[in-house]
Amino acid sequence: MALTIKEKILSIGIAIIFVLFVGYGIEAFYPNPHWDEFCVDSIPYRELLTQEDCESSGGEWQPNPGIKRLPDEPDGWCNIYSKCEKEFQSYREGYNRNVFLVAVPVGLLTLVIAIFLTLESVSAGLMGGGVLTIIYGTIRYWSQLAKFGRFVTLGTVLAVLIWLGYKKFSPKKK
Repeated sequence: MALTIKEKILSIGIAIIFVLFVGYGIEAFYPNPHWDEFCVDSIPYRELLTQEDCESSGGEWQPNPGIKRLPDEPDGWCNIYSKCEKEFQSYREGYNRNVFLVAVPVGLLTLVIAIFLTLESVSAGLMGGGVLTIIYGTIRYWSQLAKFGRFVTLGTVLAVLIWLGYKKFSPKKK
């Protein structure tokens, strides 16, 4: 049965709002870490023009590639935020893992629930929202996910989608 234009718009709306609902729901109960929470307030500003001053202040000296433009220009710069950036990155990787561990199962569960709904426009919208939620969660953690984890995640989702396709769209036997 083909959906009308109104039903298609409703389905697309449900799909988009569902993934936003899940994403903002995660943010409401488990806020996303921000760089300035780790770095800005913890380090007072001070001009560090030598490698020794930089490293004694806990920074990481970054050599200046190329030619000096001015005679008194330092031969590098101080990344005073290197330590807190590493802490932030580590925390953010854990956060992204947790978002992945929430979003992917919620997306899969939504797909399974949607398959049993009889109103096609709502079912299609929730299926689209479930797929988008799985994509959202996977993208958040993709760069940290091991190759085997990527393979298992994609294989699991693909198997569920194929199963749902057969369950929902197979011709009905009389």
